[in-house]
Amino acid sequence: MNSLLRLLILALFPIFAMLSCNNRVYTEIPLKHIEDFYTNLKEKGVNTDTTMLYGYFFTNETKKPLEALAEELKKKNFQIVEIDQRDDNIYWLHVERKEKHNSTSLFTLNKELYDLASRYNLKSYDGYEVGNVHPLKPFEIDSYFVPEDFSARDFTKDGYTYLLVINDAFEKFSHKEEFCYFIKINCNYDIVDEHRLPSDAELKSMDNLDHAIEGMLTAQRIKNYYVFRNTYKGDRNCFIAINNKEAADEAMKNFQQTSKIFAFNYEIIKDIKWTNYEFAKKMK
Repeated sequence: MNSLLRLLILALFPIFAMLSCNNRVYTEIPLKHIEDFYTNLKEKGVNTDTTMLYGYFFTNETKKPLEALAEELKKKNFQIVEIDQRDDNIYWLHVERKEKHNSTSLFTLNKELYDLASRYNLKSYDGYEVGNVHPLKPFEIDSYFVPEDFSARDFTKDGYTYLLVINDAFEKFSHKEEFCYFIKINCNYDIVDEHRLPSDAELKSMDNLDHAIEGMLTAQRIKNYYVFRNTYKGDRNCFIAINNKEAADEAMKNFQQTSKIFAFNYEIIKDIKWTNYEFAKKMK
């Protein structure tokens, strides 16, 4: 398969095989490494939340067990690419399947493939690669796709707790000038303690409000990005970046009149240099 990236499992994670009841046992790829694999793709602008072509590899000293495994994998809708012998006389089975994965689902599938390799007493399950569903084309890089890389911070400001949740992925966003308008959504909540923070119930309602606004904007084909929010001394402010001020303003007016999730006010701010975001990033 011609693909942009391949995780070279054999090189990165040596497999130490042991005989156990005539089956081999393998050192599995950790979930953390699969998570890093997807993070790496997303940082390169690859939208991993879509169907892609995944390739999987098995090795063995002899060919027949690989042929038997290939027949079983066919029943699971895998396509057989080839079984070939390399210069070191080791046979390789390459299969592939068009599917959608995240780190958790791929980790689960890997465990199944390790079990199959063990059952057929193969030398190894050697890992996976991923590419475009059209194998002769490279990955489509979407510079508008922003991964969710939220971090939460809390610190004391003027004697009260300041809560900040921010998507750090916008550090590398190349379309800030285009998305120079921000919907600032302000909610006033009841102060429940000496830190002047909201109750859990109000916090959940305000979160639901944010999600509803995002969904409403998306449903009306208004491109939007949830950038950050802060909570401090009875005020909670959420900042959503947009590139269509007029359409967003009309949509927000209608939503404000009908929504009963949580009372809010809003304004649309022009911030070409994303100064609010940069200021929030520097707060400690």
